[in-house]
Amino acid sequence: MQMLVHFSPELKDWLSQNLARGCAHATVVDTMTAQGFAPPVAAGLVAAFAHALMRGDALPDGAVALEVADDAAPGDVYRSDPSRLAPGHRIRADGRDVDVLMRLACPRIAVLGNVLSAEECAAVITLGAPRLAPSTVVDPGSGADLAAAHRSSEGMFFDLCENALITGIDRRVSELMGLPLAHGEGLQLLRYRPGCASSPHHDFLVPQNDVNRASIARSG
Repeated sequence: MQMLVHFSPELKDWLSQNLARGCAHATVVDTMTAQGFAPPVAAGLVAAFAHALMRGDALPDGAVALEVADDAAPGDVYRSDPSRLAPGHRIRADGRDVDVLMRLACPRIAVLGNVLSAEECAAVITLGAPRLAPSTVVDPGSGADLAAAHRSSEGMFFDLCENALITGIDRRVSELMGLPLAHGEGLQLLRYRPGCASSPHHDFLVPQNDVNRASIARSG
């Protein structure tokens, strides 16, 4: 069944402004909870607004319908999407046994081991090292890629299926996630030297931005 959660224009403005400027979802949820919202209701509202902002859709207005089980209390409002990973503690992908070290249902998280061999990791590092460059962030106003003090790593992207090694890794990830190979992004290699870091952040595209629209047209 659905639970209809009503909200004020002031809350709509507050949610949209804080999410648009990159506030962590958990922080927004915690702030709402401190003001008396049930945590799952707060999480559901934040998820609805974040989804609309990510897709460039009209923002929810006045109320949001949240899916709940027939016998659910308000605490059961927010539910994660089903996992794309196959069940079990070990998954066969591209001829390799991948270990599922940990699963979390909400939010939907899994820690995988043995996805790449040590030899594959070394080969990826060797191939990518000459192409490493300072990592960038996307300027929210212009959409331009800029170097920033809060992201001090070096990185590079391989093209999708760039060579035999990368093709094997791309196929393995495709099989693990149950998604077509063409839906993938090129494998990224990052190097963090001692003292380098990346601050907590969100990754999403805003369709109102010209540069973001080009990225969406290229890779969805």
